Amino acid sequence: MVLSRALLRSGILAALTALEAGQAQPRNAPAIEKADQGLERSWLVVVRALPADLERRIAEISERTNPSGGVFDKPKIPKPLTAGEVRSLAAWYVTRDLSRRLQSRRRQVTNRSNSESIRVALQTPITVKSNGGALLTLRGHLQVTGPRAETFTLPLTGWSNHLGRGGPAVRELDLIKAAAHRAAMLAAHTLRTGDSDPFAAPDARVALWPVEAPTQADMLVFSKAGRILRPGAVTGLPHDVTSWFTPDFAPIAPSDVIRPAPSARTFAATSSLESARPALRTVLQVAHRIGVNYVLIARTTDIELDDATSRRILRTTGKVVTVREARAEAAGALLRVGDGAIVWRGFGTAEMAANSTDRGSWSSNTGVARDAMRFALKDLQRRFVQYRRGFEK
Repeated sequence: MVLSRALLRSGILAALTALEAGQAQPRNAPAIEKADQGLERSWLVVVRALPADLERRIAEISERTNPSGGVFDKPKIPKPLTAGEVRSLAAWYVTRDLSRRLQSRRRQVTNRSNSESIRVALQTPITVKSNGGALLTLRGHLQVTGPRAETFTLPLTGWSNHLGRGGPAVRELDLIKAAAHRAAMLAAHTLRTGDSDPFAAPDARVALWPVEAPTQADMLVFSKAGRILRPGAVTGLPHDVTSWFTPDFAPIAPSDVIRPAPSARTFAATSSLESARPALRTVLQVAHRIGVNYVLIARTTDIELDDATSRRILRTTGKVVTVREARAEAAGALLRVGDGAIVWRGFGTAEMAANSTDRGSWSSNTGVARDAMRFALKDLQRRFVQYRRGFEK
């Protein structure tokens, strides 16, 4: 929880969490009244006004019509938004979506005045930055005021890499909408739970640790005599598979994603990753030295191959086709450097099958094993995306 210390210092988070759970208020917490047991707290979001001329510009871009309402015979390319229009539009989208989000799960509360609500307002200025491509990032701050005038500032971050369709102005508008919507969802989640996306902080830097994989795999052979285990029968597998693991660290800039060089020391540092309490002291030492806040670690932990699980004869050629199956497992963890805590752990699995007319083919054994390892890491990468999306719920 990036913001937990600031929230707990204000005392608001502890009081609001207890109230939502229907518990007694903690000692030394602000006195925040509740109309009825079990009801969520009441939110009052100050929604920014959208200037009339900017509203017409949005309609012109979205609907591709002229100000008088008539459709052009030949569509006119809208002019790009100015920097000031982008900031105003982003502020309006953020506050509008945040208000909708905070009110969406709230029951109808009667006899509740604004003075008993938690007030949320967007502070100026809000900054919008584009990398010149498909990624747009906006940052700002929210001022949160409790019913007894307790206040704290909450960082606001949103980003979008949605390409969209249409001309440059249409794509820019889509990026602003998506980034503002994500900023609102992240802020609403933080206000409700105190948790925030680990990479949303303005100073966040992350290291992607080299990804190791076994260079050989055991093979289970099915023969007339029964099942025979051949340890290390499949060889020639790649040791460094970092290029197969490509998680998205947005909104962190690529220059703030550090990739330590693979070596025997870096690979050995994650050898206990799949254990219940992995020893990651070396990882922490390197992370402190390179100046990152988080380290994402992954490795392929297991790979095995079944040879000739089934056989069939091709009618056209009469050749015997052997089916090989490979199974791989991958483990990953996100390490917070400040206190050494593991804030996320995930496991990925994959099974691959391949047909071959040559039962003893070394290349087919290695190929199906490589594919299983690659897709196990992709499954781990998908689970990491799901973890980050949880901060938008």
